[in-house]
Amino acid sequence: MRRVKNMLSRMQNLSESRLAGGAILLVSIGIFLSLTLTRLTASSIWFDEAFSAYIIRFDWADLTHYTAIDVHPPLYYYLLKLWSLLFGSSLASLRAMSVFLGVVAIVLLYFLVKKVFKRPAAMLSVLMLSMSPMFVRYGIEMRMYMLVCVIAIAATMVFAKLLQTNKRRWYLIYGVLISLGMWTHYVIAVVWLAHWVYRFIYLRMSGLRGGKLLKTYLSLDWILAHVLAVGLYLPWIPVALKQMSGLSNGFWIPPVTANTPSEYITDFLLYREATLADGWWAVLVFLTVVLALVAISRTYLSISSQNQKKMAGVIVLAIMPVAFLMLLSLYPLKSMFVDRYLMPAIMALVVLLAVAVVYSRQARMSGMLLLSVLVCFILGVANVYRLGNYNRNSSDASRITMADQIVDAAITEMPNIPIVDIGTYSYYAVAASETTNQPVYFDWNLVKDDSTGSLAMMRDNKLDRGVSDWGEFSSQHDYVWCIGSNHDDNITAPRGVENWTEVKTIGVEDPLSREEIYKATLYKIDK
Repeated sequence: MRRVKNMLSRMQNLSESRLAGGAILLVSIGIFLSLTLTRLTASSIWFDEAFSAYIIRFDWADLTHYTAIDVHPPLYYYLLKLWSLLFGSSLASLRAMSVFLGVVAIVLLYFLVKKVFKRPAAMLSVLMLSMSPMFVRYGIEMRMYMLVCVIAIAATMVFAKLLQTNKRRWYLIYGVLISLGMWTHYVIAVVWLAHWVYRFIYLRMSGLRGGKLLKTYLSLDWILAHVLAVGLYLPWIPVALKQMSGLSNGFWIPPVTANTPSEYITDFLLYREATLADGWWAVLVFLTVVLALVAISRTYLSISSQNQKKMAGVIVLAIMPVAFLMLLSLYPLKSMFVDRYLMPAIMALVVLLAVAVVYSRQARMSGMLLLSVLVCFILGVANVYRLGNYNRNSSDASRITMADQIVDAAITEMPNIPIVDIGTYSYYAVAASETTNQPVYFDWNLVKDDSTGSLAMMRDNKLDRGVSDWGEFSSQHDYVWCIGSNHDDNITAPRGVENWTEVKTIGVEDPLSREEIYKATLYKIDK
């Protein structure tokens, strides 16, 4: 504990050292890169990532069309397609874009916190963020979460600036960033709602009341920023409304329950379900939460009124998005509460903990808090490495996390023959590992009448991978691999095929369940 207290003291003494700040920033980036780049291909691709990898195979018009009939806006997919044109479309390359965006987020967060709370808090914030389990986990995800973080931080930087100035250009930049966020992910709206809440709190803490408060709060420039955001977003609004109405028919996200807050906390600290945070795990979480609450409240009460206004902003950004998303997930609405949708709030929570540690007047308390959080984060990253793409929303090993590995095994076992995926939702993941000499096909008859938006790319069959006439297909090949999971009705040849003779079956063991979730059967096609 004395070492922790001495470290905090040294960080305080380095508060005016640009060299130290730059060094810590580089160390933080190095930690993040070491924790992400080393596992770019350690976890198998899963459905959401596979969807991202598949959709960028299409031209810009089709990409936009298939995005529109799914559930998300298109900006991330546009950028991912550009990235693939520059750096290739391998799994490692596509995931590397999220790593790059994660580094950008770390750099932006450092300068934001340094501007608001000075260098020591910025140094500790980025150090903690670089090893926080959720940031590491989704730092390699081939999805839009790191892009959301970058846009949210950039918008918060501009938001902090416009609270201090009346220059219209900052409001206009803020409006552009709001629009970019909405073109990336709908749930980022909870960040903009948190900004609205904090703007009101900030003006009240600045002494404004009554009509003057309302007039300043709803200033012309503030309204203009949002008018600009809506104007830039206008082309997508009809699509967004249609997507939202489609979600009301049912969705995969579990409902919000009394356990949701505790799940969020254990995810943040340990990347572990609350129901599994038992024994010493529970003691560690309880201790950390108590220390955090005491340290944050005592720090807030002990700092100057000016710093209280700043700290209030971090509290709002850490708590309000979570509260808003929970409210938006209650009946009669469908649940949208997924922890990874709240990455900006998770980053704000990291900053809040760092501020409580740095500004605390009780060195023992802040040292205990820092030590407890770091222990949680280290164990949490270990859980990230152990679990990989485990689907914790359904409490089930993901149905498709081994798909790419079984394809690789089939290619190694007997290369240069076609592969047929006998499922539907698994196809995108299986197709991610196809090669020029070993394409992956699917049974078009299974999806031709399916109205699911995410399967539209298969239903339209523009890439000519769907097979409707297996007789014709059989006449063109001598051997074929059939791949399926033990969740499918069977792992055999497509329905109606009679002249395929089974030669061998291979499987890949899931590291968590120790099951051979995916298997590949080699068939000889009799002529």
